[in-house]
Amino acid sequence: MLSAQSHERGQQLVGIPLRPIPCARLLDDVVQHLRIGEHNRIERAGGDGILDIMHGVGDIIRKVHDLAFHGFGGLGRADFEPAEHRFVIRVDAEFLRPLPLRVSVGFGQGPRVFDGRIERGTLKQNQEIMVCNYHDPDAPAKKAKAVSMYEFEGLGKKPITEATAGNIIALSGIPDITIGDTICATSCVEPLPFVKISAPTMEMTFSVNDSPYAGREGKFVTSRQLRERLFRETLKDVSLRVTELDGATDAFNVAGRGEMSLSILIETMRREGYEFQVSPPRVLYQTIDGKKCEPIERLVVDVPSESVGAVIEKLGARKGDLLEMTPVGSRMKLEFLIPARGLFGYRNEFLTDTRGEGIMASVFDSYAPYKGDLNRRNTGSLVAFETGESVSYGLFNAQDRGALFIGPGVKVYEGMVVGVSPKQEDITVNVCKKKQLTNMRASGSDDALRLVPPKQMSLEQCLEFLADDELLEVTPKSLRMRKRILDHSARMRAASKAKS
Repeated sequence: MLSAQSHERGQQLVGIPLRPIPCARLLDDVVQHLRIGEHNRIERAGGDGILDIMHGVGDIIRKVHDLAFHGFGGLGRADFEPAEHRFVIRVDAEFLRPLPLRVSVGFGQGPRVFDGRIERGTLKQNQEIMVCNYHDPDAPAKKAKAVSMYEFEGLGKKPITEATAGNIIALSGIPDITIGDTICATSCVEPLPFVKISAPTMEMTFSVNDSPYAGREGKFVTSRQLRERLFRETLKDVSLRVTELDGATDAFNVAGRGEMSLSILIETMRREGYEFQVSPPRVLYQTIDGKKCEPIERLVVDVPSESVGAVIEKLGARKGDLLEMTPVGSRMKLEFLIPARGLFGYRNEFLTDTRGEGIMASVFDSYAPYKGDLNRRNTGSLVAFETGESVSYGLFNAQDRGALFIGPGVKVYEGMVVGVSPKQEDITVNVCKKKQLTNMRASGSDDALRLVPPKQMSLEQCLEFLADDELLEVTPKSLRMRKRILDHSARMRAASKAKS
């Protein structure tokens, strides 16, 4: 039996559960009285066996106590009064105020559909609502209507006409709504606090693939499809910024909060069938108090003790400042403050220096004055001289110049990067060169050619390897690095003009 009484903090529900009853039934009574969604409450309840029949008073008290804290989402508390032989569940008056719902995730390729959790109150289909934002208090709240509502059932959704506090639901029919907005009742416009998303610190240029092999492997290749996909990503990734380049209709600047977030976007689009090309990542500078400032990362590395010297030396050359050294058994934990651009291309060096045993992680710390120029890469590229198919004879002659990224039988084009040179300059190689056939015979001329296995480059390794004058061609089947200017003569003229 449940009854409602007034309480100075809000409402008080009094139950007398001193008899063996199913705990789920007691929960149902409380849920129906408070108009809380039953399904959500049972999912969030603490403890195992929540649907079992309790055969002891102690178990019932403990279970209902868990429900008061976990089942009610922290909006109330439970107390047992031995003298009165009753169990009291107190629910704060805050819980009974009108609706607020915070938008959390956006998804879908058609009309905008967003997820959110109802903090209190009830939301009904076609109800008039107001949309506001906690971090934009000066902007007027916008009127809208909850056209369609859905609740989650397994991996799908089913339409509903009403949802109550604590339920996680999906909404559609609300234009111009973003993650972090609050949906309120028209009688109580009160935005909920939301963590302010930090500004992007890094950007890349996404553009339409214009290589000689463009359109052969991708399903979505046009600028319209690329633009639509990038702007659709901003609906569910609040840290992403997409801007169109002035005077260009086939290129877009995409800014994010790190190289990893952008690489995840690239890999996702690649698996969806998109074909495009991207530039090397670059940091976003800011002017603070008249000074040029750059983003600084707080880097934590965990390395074997014998690798500490090499790691400190490499990070010092990249303008890193050592803050702390902590021994952990036979390993050492190091903490640095380093410019974000100083981490470009370092991961491979780090794994080499630590023999694959090192662990590194970084997070944005702050903006600090510009620390000076840094060499992005200490190696050059091996660039294909002509378009064709790589053969063993040409690869055998080219592998003396550096490590190769491709094997025989791979289609290449002029200006494509096929390997790395140990020198700090690019070398043009002809990997399509075939051996000339003659009637002459000579000792050793027909020996088998032994090729060094090519180095397989992942997406992250390709992004780290790219020089400023190079691009990465991304297709569902291939990753190809190339020069911005494919023609060898034009590339040499541009290089000499830049030096002068």
